[in-house]
Amino acid sequence: MEKSVIEFKYINDQTVLTEQLSARPLKIINPKSSKKSCLCMLTNYGGGFVQGDVTYLDIACKEQTTSVISSQANTRVYESTGATCSQYIDTIMEKNAFHVFINDPLVMHHGSTFDQKFKYSMQQGSVLLLVDWFAAGRTDNGEQYDFRSYQSQTEIFMSDRLVIKDKFHLTPDQMDISSPAVLADHMSFMNIYLAGNQDLDRVEMIENALNTIQAEAGQTENTYSSAQRINENTYVARFSSPEVLSLRRVISKISEVLSSKELLHFDLVERKY
Repeated sequence: MEKSVIEFKYINDQTVLTEQLSARPLKIINPKSSKKSCLCMLTNYGGGFVQGDVTYLDIACKEQTTSVISSQANTRVYESTGATCSQYIDTIMEKNAFHVFINDPLVMHHGSTFDQKFKYSMQQGSVLLLVDWFAAGRTDNGEQYDFRSYQSQTEIFMSDRLVIKDKFHLTPDQMDISSPAVLADHMSFMNIYLAGNQDLDRVEMIENALNTIQAEAGQTENTYSSAQRINENTYVARFSSPEVLSLRRVISKISEVLSSKELLHFDLVERKY
């Protein structure tokens, strides 16, 4: 099992990438972001996951670092002959580290299967913002929930204590996806996790922004949204819509908030698009 590796360190008043190893099919690139934060983009040698591809990524965010990991474009999972494609991301965050993982949609193509697991181990004073975004297929071409299985699990530990464990599993051929009790006509959804002590300035700033974004999204006719503080260390917001574009607007608003000097000090979405 060959793992990809990313390590961020705080050196001379800025966060820098001090270790990088890309194991196929994952490819890691490091474009310049700002003097304060360090950005890594995840892409794929084959244009997506195929035929049981498996990626393992270990991320180390050292003390005081401010780091971002995003995708270069939509992550696509293609049809496979029975083998499951998988992605495992294990992140360790030391004291006062601030880390953002904000991806473009994971797009499930016809006949695909995908299993992903996020694990975050955080220390005192660290703050995490994780955005997990899903799309039901090439919906513009009429492909909707034509995959075989999608499974996602997120675990977040604070000082070795589990503060949240969230699981999501879709098997379209075994459930009525169009049921109002499942996803109805919605083709895209995202789960957003904000972890860190609720009294920290960064946490309060992001939580207030997410509450505003959630309230505004909830007023639109085609977007469902919810937001709730789970415990003193974890806040979760969820959004879903029939259109991917509606959720892209949510991402744009989140990126605007993150662009402040107190957070990332650059707009990720403006840079990409």
